[in-house]
Amino acid sequence: MERVEKLLAQMVDAIQKGRPQIAVSLAAGIDNSVSHAPLSHALGVAHAMQGELELAFQHLEKASKLNPKELQYLMDCANVLVRQNQHVLALEFWARCLENAPGDIGLWYNKSQSHIEIGDLDSALDCYRNALRLQPDHLELWCNFAAIQKRAGYLDDSLESWHKAMELNPKSAAARLGLGSTKLDQKQYREARHWLEKAIEIAPDSVEARGNLALAALGESNFSEAMKHFELQPESWRLSPQGSEIHADILDGMGREALSSGEFNHAEELIRSALEKNPELSTSWFNLGQVLRVHGDWESAVDAYEKSASYSEGDMSAQIAAWLTLPILYRSDDEITQVRRQFQEGLDALVNRFVPASLEDLDAAIDACARRTNFQLAYQQQNDLKLQKQYGQWVSDVLAREFDSLVPKAQPRGTRIRVGFVSSFWWRHTVGKLFRGWVEQIDKDAFEVFVYHLGTRQDEVTQALALAAETYVNIQGLPAQVKRIREDAPDVLIYPEVGMDGATMALAALRLAPVQCVSWGHPVTTGLPTMDHFLTSDAMEPAQSEGSYSENLVRLPELSISYARPQLPKLERSREDFGLPEGKVLYLCCQSLFKYLPENDAVWVDIKKGCPAAHFVFINNKSPKLTQRFKERLEQPFKDNGLSLEQSASFVGPLEFQDYLQLNGLCDVYLDSVG
Repeated sequence: MERVEKLLAQMVDAIQKGRPQIAVSLAAGIDNSVSHAPLSHALGVAHAMQGELELAFQHLEKASKLNPKELQYLMDCANVLVRQNQHVLALEFWARCLENAPGDIGLWYNKSQSHIEIGDLDSALDCYRNALRLQPDHLELWCNFAAIQKRAGYLDDSLESWHKAMELNPKSAAARLGLGSTKLDQKQYREARHWLEKAIEIAPDSVEARGNLALAALGESNFSEAMKHFELQPESWRLSPQGSEIHADILDGMGREALSSGEFNHAEELIRSALEKNPELSTSWFNLGQVLRVHGDWESAVDAYEKSASYSEGDMSAQIAAWLTLPILYRSDDEITQVRRQFQEGLDALVNRFVPASLEDLDAAIDACARRTNFQLAYQQQNDLKLQKQYGQWVSDVLAREFDSLVPKAQPRGTRIRVGFVSSFWWRHTVGKLFRGWVEQIDKDAFEVFVYHLGTRQDEVTQALALAAETYVNIQGLPAQVKRIREDAPDVLIYPEVGMDGATMALAALRLAPVQCVSWGHPVTTGLPTMDHFLTSDAMEPAQSEGSYSENLVRLPELSISYARPQLPKLERSREDFGLPEGKVLYLCCQSLFKYLPENDAVWVDIKKGCPAAHFVFINNKSPKLTQRFKERLEQPFKDNGLSLEQSASFVGPLEFQDYLQLNGLCDVYLDSVG
């Protein structure tokens, strides 16, 4: 044994000098049958230092079996197992360590880390509770405890723990950061920002605090502030996976803002930059689809929606957009035929893949219903009854699963019929201007009038309607809208339009009144099984058109509306102000360009042939690229007939409303779209 002790001393000396290979060589001459715990331990440590972890554990485990009470042997066994990522087995050794030293908070910490590695956060928290019982004023323990509570989703408990850490040290940057990041998880962005800024006061170079400030700004859709915090981060962080992901989210948000404000080219640049940072960002692919669609690049838009669907989890909107998105502008009659066929195939895929009765994520389906309509379908100028009924039934079935269980509040019946008018366009919008007369002129002795404004925009038309109705409600959010209307219990609901606004479409898909009517604000059948009557204009409705409607067609006299003669402004502008030629007969073609179908392109050529002085005035689309597509399409029939579109037409605007009225006054002929 004396030889073994001498050899052990030499091995320990070699290990202490950082030369484990010598320690291993010295042990080579020892018989394996020798049972000497310190020698086995030293050999295990030497192997561990060389990265030979399996051999290390064999020798360390042998030492611990020879001397089960030796804490260092057990700790070294556990540490080697941790290095091998064998945390389940390591936990057994940490437990044995704690049997020998239950008051060692370092051991409780190590055990908690192994629990975290295997995803057992509750057991990790138990370890911290034991450690905190031993040292209740240990700041770092409270911070770690709070961080694990946050990670486990116990956000309220985490906040309590962070506040405990703040009591121990009010100037703790870690505690301030923890409070801010937990508030961020709770989507309490203002409070999150407060604590994160407090953390930066103590630790101005805190990368995590600044990154979380960027996330808080993102949560509030304050993308410029988010970018400011992002740009203050060190380059290494900005180029890291986390930094690139946040950068992509910021660029995507800025792109979405540009899209909403009509800056389409800038929006496309920002969104494509976001995708360079994060090619799997589903929202960017969706937003790119929106931009490309506005530009008239329908095929590329559908591809982008498909990409969005492939990268998103639980969001049906992108897949539905890929199936049902229609071109804004058609290049040919054949394209309409092709698109209509693809739309039918998309509808079939929708009702077969997302069967309402078996949908698990109902919120995603309701959100998809409330975000879209088949608005562009009407501008193919065909009978859409079959398609609208198929889509309308699907939407109605989805919404019924969520809302049909609600019971409307009973109302005592009076002598008047309770009628509600529902729209998102109760302002100086075409719908508001056309149908306000129904609210203002209805017989108040026979009807109790409710106006439900689903939109956010308000102006003098809104105010006039609020004064004309006995009850005016401006309310957003489908659940709140459904609840309020059912509580009011109207006898009749009238929608001036259904099909231009997704929120209105979703509401109309529910049975909220015994009688429900729609009118021609968007003059196409809703296809909804919940809609009873279509209130049409007898002067405008073609004969025998009942076959185009799922609703019962009610032909109201003449235009069907009470439309007040507008006060027109004095003509103060000149043709020169709009870049229009003198000495020409100006034909004002002021409908949206998507309302002009290829089948009617020859109309302008025929007019030009019959009236050589004719000059057509179009209004630019909000997307210059789409306007250019329209010009390129129209150039061909002019060229085929020896005419020049450039010399025969001007494109102006887009225009503010007063300029639009001035333009009307300057032109000679108002030429509406065919169909």
